[in-house]
Amino acid sequence: MSLSINSVFLCGRVGKIWEFKEHGPSKNARISFSVGVDHRRGKQRNTEWHTIVAWGTAAKACKDSLEIGMTVTIEGPIRSQSYRGKRGLTNNIHIEVREIVFMNKALIMAARSLGGPPDEDEFTGDPSDEDDDEAQPL
Repeated sequence: MSLSINSVFLCGRVGKIWEFKEHGPSKNARISFSVGVDHRRGKQRNTEWHTIVAWGTAAKACKDSLEIGMTVTIEGPIRSQSYRGKRGLTNNIHIEVREIVFMNKALIMAARSLGGPPDEDEFTGDPSDEDDDEAQPL
């Protein structure tokens, strides 16, 4: 018996909100945005950016709630698409939202009181500014 699982769990900061569209006669909503996740090795910090896509009611919730710099937790499968663009064959890999949690300051404070993330100061700054040592994901 073979077991396959395609599921990713990310917690990071919203970097860029690209587009919100409604497709077809049923107006199926779609939004795409990026989430940065930091990796530290000693004093060196690298941010890895992931493309996130949400559909339907999740897309509408993202449109109403997402803010650049906001911490989000996302769970969903990795999806890939190949298409031929002006520059040749392009592969697009993204994570499709199955579940999303918008982490506001109240949730962060509650998590801290339970022994979770560090002080609020670590949750300030622009996540797209890689030189800013204060932009930290949970």
